[in-house]
Amino acid sequence: MVSLLWLALGLCSANASPILEQRADNTAIVNLAASRGPSKHAASGFIYAGRISIYGVAAPEGLNLALPIVVGVWPGDNGKWDDYENFVRQLLNDLYTNNAIDGTIYEIWNEPDISVFWKGKGGMQQWIDLYIRTHKIIRSDPRFNNMKIVGPSLALRPKATNVWWTEWLRQVAGNNTIPDQYTYHLEGSETDTDNDPTFTNASLSALLNTYNAPQRQINVNEYAQYKEMVPGSYIWWIAGLERFDFIGLLGNWQSGTVLHDLFANLLTKKADPKNYAATDYAPAPGYWVYHYYATNMTGNRATVERSGDTHLDVYATVGKDRVRLIVGTKLKSGTCIWIPLYQYMGI
Repeated sequence: MVSLLWLALGLCSANASPILEQRADNTAIVNLAASRGPSKHAASGFIYAGRISIYGVAAPEGLNLALPIVVGVWPGDNGKWDDYENFVRQLLNDLYTNNAIDGTIYEIWNEPDISVFWKGKGGMQQWIDLYIRTHKIIRSDPRFNNMKIVGPSLALRPKATNVWWTEWLRQVAGNNTIPDQYTYHLEGSETDTDNDPTFTNASLSALLNTYNAPQRQINVNEYAQYKEMVPGSYIWWIAGLERFDFIGLLGNWQSGTVLHDLFANLLTKKADPKNYAATDYAPAPGYWVYHYYATNMTGNRATVERSGDTHLDVYATVGKDRVRLIVGTKLKSGTCIWIPLYQYMGI
């Protein structure tokens, strides 16, 4: 039996005294007595990370695939939808014919709020029309009743001041085309207060209430900037996503052939990581974070209150044999970590 009830962790300057008289703004609290249910490793996904040659290979059990759909003509331009809708129906038939429905998540469009990814002549409204039309096509065919639809997959965060979010929610709620998972991205600056699962959990909940839309599973299907891809920041993101039971897919900032290699920077190569033909793979620093997260962070999740300044966070599990913690920070320099234990017995 694990009888440790509280564990305090703090960030300190190099010459700070490790004496905890009261909770400081740079201290996180782990309550091991308050369970949040079993660990499911929901933040361990990544995008565009495997070689294209893996497509056509049977998917391992439990693997979810998001299909990136790329078209050369913007659907709905000049009111013409036939080609796009025929394309969607053909794609659905191909998925069914090839037994590729189980585990497939249909993302209707990615980052339409970034101009390079959406140039429909009708702007935002044409994209909303696209989403509603596609959703209705999928749900009109009972063969795909169990295939999850996700959206809106916007690059910017859900806020009352973001018209892409407010108009999309208003219209899909009125058209009965709410997705099975709400998707969005958290790849802003580490200094943006809204680039944070804690912020977006509250802001999206408020929007759903405003537009009378139901709660759904949240899938942050791109998270972290390229410069945040270091062990400490990985852990900060994992802890934040786990706090709200969010699914998380690590972003991929590579391009060209490297985009489909290196498992979103969790792998490297001994000689030249950008040499796509090379097979001398080796673990990158982040690999060990996600390996430990997936294989060792088992049991039930403890309740964690991150530091008041939001810089320090912890993911903790209580297993049958021991308590395990991974501790990380926002991308930040000039600090050390000290771990005072108190109010404990039988560690």
